[in-house]
Amino acid sequence: MPSIASINGLILIGGGLVAFLLQPRQSVSPAMIYSLVMNHVKEFIFFLDKDGRIKSANQYTLQNLKYNLYDLTRQNPDQIFSDHKKTSEILSKMENRTISAQIRMDLISKDNKRIPVIMSVLKVADDYQRMLGYVLVFLDYRQKLKLKEEVAERVRTEKNLYQIRKELEMLVKKRTFELQEANQRLENEVVERKRVEQQIKSDLQEKVELVKEVHHRVKNNIQMIISLANMLCSHPKIDSSSSEKLRELAERIRYISKIHEDFYASPNLSKIAFSPYLKKSVGELYSNFGKGSEIVFKLNLTDEFLEINQAIPLGIIFNELLINAMKLAYEIKNENQQKYVINVEFSKRNGKIFLIVKDNGLGLQSKEKYLKTGSIGLKLVNVLVKEHLRGTLEDSYGSNYGISYRVSFDEFRNN
Repeated sequence: MPSIASINGLILIGGGLVAFLLQPRQSVSPAMIYSLVMNHVKEFIFFLDKDGRIKSANQYTLQNLKYNLYDLTRQNPDQIFSDHKKTSEILSKMENRTISAQIRMDLISKDNKRIPVIMSVLKVADDYQRMLGYVLVFLDYRQKLKLKEEVAERVRTEKNLYQIRKELEMLVKKRTFELQEANQRLENEVVERKRVEQQIKSDLQEKVELVKEVHHRVKNNIQMIISLANMLCSHPKIDSSSSEKLRELAERIRYISKIHEDFYASPNLSKIAFSPYLKKSVGELYSNFGKGSEIVFKLNLTDEFLEINQAIPLGIIFNELLINAMKLAYEIKNENQQKYVINVEFSKRNGKIFLIVKDNGLGLQSKEKYLKTGSIGLKLVNVLVKEHLRGTLEDSYGSNYGISYRVSFDEFRNN
């Protein structure tokens, strides 16, 4: 059924057409209405005679179809109306009707562009109901189609957004579940790691206690050995030469005990700073063996770290080499009267640890004396270097520059 707005428009336009066809000269109002319809109504309006030929159209129609009025009135209706056959059928049925139903079709412009419209037909008759013509009103359907397309596009977009939202919800749900599982695994790993760490700490503490106990027992055993050696020194059946050797042995054992005690007191047995020990030992050994001698010590030490199983044998080796060097100071004083110099070097190069002890003493003469007396200290040094450090001991004796000992071994080695 035609809408109320369409009916009112058709009635208004039909009245204007009657005024146009009858052209009453006594009244102005119909002409004014006609002028308003022709110049200001924004819909497509055609005026047809009773034979269905186009007689006129409003300005909106001429502008949109790109015709002037002269050309438009000479066009066949089938060149303007996309479904002229349907239009003719409606016009033929208007004898007993005033307004037709709305029909969907297209208007064809001069440049062959189609404009979607909805057509309604209004029959125009005189006071005696004699047919005068028709008014065809075409409501511009482009905006409505555009709105429909926009609505359809919005509906499609909303459907897509809904689908995307559903997919996102599924992904979020899946990801949340995965994160919860990962979090649970992580919590389990943290709990297990804490348990393992606690076990390691417990085991480590137990080992520390065992090391302390072993160290304490070793210390007590060494002290017992020193006491036995001192007792033997004063035994009436021990001669002076043996007694002196026993005192020398007891003194070595005491220094080994001191080295053992110093290093095991370190907070980290895998990283023992060795240079501070060398400086300390030089002072202590000079106090015990070098008093009365003018000895100049030249120390060239770098800050290197050793493991406990390297530090103890190297400490014993250093003590033996330094004690031997200081004993020669007395001979230098008696024979050459020159200032006695002992050089100590400790460094690391290319993954190897080096300890050098050299003096400016008697050189070859000292070597001959050591070979004759058979130094126990040097034999101990050789054993410690080869069997404990898996290193090498190099010695050199000169007639002018004294004795030089160089101990070298790998920084890291498989035990």
